[in-house]
Amino acid sequence: MLTRVARIGDAASKLFAADRPLSNVVGLCRSLIALSTLLTLLGNDTDSLFVKLTSGFELPQCRGVGAAGLFCAMPAHLTLARVIGILVLLVTVSGWRPRVTGVLHLWVAMSVALNTTLTDGGDQICYAMALILLPVTLADPRKWHWQPAVEPSHPAVKVLASSAVVLARAQMAGLYFHAAAGKYATAEWNNGTALYYILTEPVYGAPSWQRALLRPILVHDTVAMLTWSVIVLEFVLAAAFFARRRFWKPLLVLGIALHVGIGLSQGLVSFSVAMCGGLVVLLRPTEVELGFVLVRRLLRAPHAPT
Repeated sequence: MLTRVARIGDAASKLFAADRPLSNVVGLCRSLIALSTLLTLLGNDTDSLFVKLTSGFELPQCRGVGAAGLFCAMPAHLTLARVIGILVLLVTVSGWRPRVTGVLHLWVAMSVALNTTLTDGGDQICYAMALILLPVTLADPRKWHWQPAVEPSHPAVKVLASSAVVLARAQMAGLYFHAAAGKYATAEWNNGTALYYILTEPVYGAPSWQRALLRPILVHDTVAMLTWSVIVLEFVLAAAFFARRRFWKPLLVLGIALHVGIGLSQGLVSFSVAMCGGLVVLLRPTEVELGFVLVRRLLRAPHAPT
């Protein structure tokens, strides 16, 4: 029995030999999903986060796992709890001490997703990703998650951390498949008119100045091609989980472009930031660290004389 377990362990170690789960790739993903939740807390006051939907509705919502949330620990001081959440997320975005902030980030993400009433799919994604990536953060001894990648302290720890990254990729692939399949089964998406209705909707659609610019396209037959292209791209992003890694980079660019467009046209900024964070871990190999070349060039640029 022990020999069989050892063989399984050796096979898993070989499978993940090239992976570098403790890298700035996962670090950037964590910073983006923390930034998404941070934008939710910064962009909404306490009264907006805790809207009483019906008479007798409990605020904050403290049912099940949510009872352990930050806001349920301080129900009489929700604004103070919100400030504490903002501070935790600011530190998480900075990349400081992943081993410490991983647990705190999960706590705040869970609290926003389960305790508040003003939530969207992005908040649920942030909670799920913070939970899935917790083994990676607990294995990370670095002071900053932007520092060069390090090897986990033990082969078993590396297998656990790498498995968490694979699970995070599967989570994102599943999200895109669910989104694409749901759109395909909807009449407006199927007949190619969905983008017209979404972008011209006066409350949740594009701003009036964008609607004026987009109207020639939205009333033309090409709107159907644009509508169907969203479904195709989401199916392709879901299939990227099984694709060769040479396809990942162009798909990452296309995926980020999609969510930047959603953020700009519909104002779903926090949702778009969360999805971009998920795309980073889905479509960037952890062993290919991010160089942040542009940032480094800006930092090294000589200052103009004053």
